[in-house]
Amino acid sequence: MASGLKVGLTVILRKLSVQRFRGIRALDWSPNGRVVCLVGPGDSTKTTIITAVEWALLPRWSLAVFDTDFYGATTAEPIRIEATVGDVPRSLLSDQKFGLAQRGWGTDGLHDEPEDGDDPVLTIRLTVDDSLEPRWEVVNDRQAEPRTISARDREALGATRLGTDVERHLTWGRGSGLLRLTGSIEETGRTLASAYRAAREVVDGAPLADLTAAANQASSLARAAGAGPAQTYRPGLDASAIGSGASALGLHEGSIPVRAAGLGTRRLVALAIQRASYTEGGIVLVDEIETGLEPHRLRHLLRHICADESGQLLMTTHSEIPIVELRCSDLGVVRSSDAITTVQAVRSELQAVVRRAPDALLGRRLIVCEGKTEVGLCRSLDSAWTAAKGSPPADIGLAFVVGEGTSAPLNALHLAGLGYPTALLIDSDVAYDAGEADLTAAGVRVISWSGRVSTEERILLDVPWAVVREIVELASRMWVEDEPSAVTDSIASRLNQPSGTDIEDWLSSGKTQDQVRAAAGLAAKRSRWFKRTDMGEALGQLVVAALPSIEATDLAQKLGALADWAYDI
Repeated sequence: MASGLKVGLTVILRKLSVQRFRGIRALDWSPNGRVVCLVGPGDSTKTTIITAVEWALLPRWSLAVFDTDFYGATTAEPIRIEATVGDVPRSLLSDQKFGLAQRGWGTDGLHDEPEDGDDPVLTIRLTVDDSLEPRWEVVNDRQAEPRTISARDREALGATRLGTDVERHLTWGRGSGLLRLTGSIEETGRTLASAYRAAREVVDGAPLADLTAAANQASSLARAAGAGPAQTYRPGLDASAIGSGASALGLHEGSIPVRAAGLGTRRLVALAIQRASYTEGGIVLVDEIETGLEPHRLRHLLRHICADESGQLLMTTHSEIPIVELRCSDLGVVRSSDAITTVQAVRSELQAVVRRAPDALLGRRLIVCEGKTEVGLCRSLDSAWTAAKGSPPADIGLAFVVGEGTSAPLNALHLAGLGYPTALLIDSDVAYDAGEADLTAAGVRVISWSGRVSTEERILLDVPWAVVREIVELASRMWVEDEPSAVTDSIASRLNQPSGTDIEDWLSSGKTQDQVRAAAGLAAKRSRWFKRTDMGEALGQLVVAALPSIEATDLAQKLGALADWAYDI
């Protein structure tokens, strides 16, 4: 039990349907696993999804509902949230409870009439009309009259949300995870009665066998989650909380209440307790799982969660770390269009791209770049685009993605399929996995250089001659550790010129600027002068400075078209 792993049934959300709730006019979604991380741009209704599950399943006796909770703040039509849950505790599937209302879940989804091989599921509907009074019912299409499900019965589903009331789960209060870890709550009441008469001394000296066992278990769970206490937790009375009922009795590390610890530690301990407090598993909801956690603790927590097969975790994030640590199959990209919310699974083919450029899934608009040179070039355009468009790329949620060379078009197709407005910036000198016609049909804006050349070649063909000299000097400085003359030697070999000569000497020996430009561009590509993001960004800075003087070139025209697409919102 100390590890948090459990056997037997583990409740799981199979399907969620939401209508007219806050920013969601409609949503139909089937989570694809026991760990689901919702990602996507801001205001895509990720948090609203978590809240919808909370409202439908949490064991509350009432809800504080306001007109603003209705879509469009109009109560003419009711809020309706339907959560279909599987692996339901057997106690809820008896005929005396909801067994006659159960439905079936198969490989092809929900069946109102269970079929052979289906898993039994219950659909719980929350309805709120203009009276603002919530109504929870178990529904199916076979029975005209749904059956009300009480807060006590919903409690058996084990749904809980880790939110602003983290401290509650670190105390023996009503509905807390710590109270559920305790074998018997009768001793809690007796101890509190004495505690209010003699406060800390009574609690410290009382025989708290069940509470002490729960505190020991909480210590083990905290260590497994990455928040191990220096001292084993014990039950104690928080004098500052006296007057708040049972919540005054909580976990202590030594003489310090655990709820006085840092936010990250509190969230880790509370999450570990909540996940372990249901003997048949449960559904834990976490908005912004990264809150308060250092990167190393967040990584450990995610690995710990993925190794734990009990229950289900539904979370949101604005951090790159969960995107990198989790599998593509654990991610769901949330998009909202005309208040219709969708959640798209991420294809396994994007695993390498997601781990190389996780910020892509957190952006609003994406530019898939053929390689790191193009990513660096795009990053260097920040100031130029800000000046030209009146706002920085960050304001429009623009993210740059390394497209993995010839796979860049296919990756752009996959990302566009997730609902992201996507552009593709690629060389024109090689063949790719996907054709331009397929990309255009999928809504991908393709920016490709004229003349079947690489980005380096296009730049060196179009920038002023003085900038060509600067680019060669930049590359020489970057590669000086290998060989001071390696850069000019590689150009000279393509011009049939002696090694170690200066770029201007080639003009004196009869070579034209166009010939030198072409040779330098080919050398830059073949010798990979700028095939790192930082090198591409340094190259881009020279390009940005030159853009006002080369407006008619293919380079400036294509970069201008890319900016126009990015800001066309």
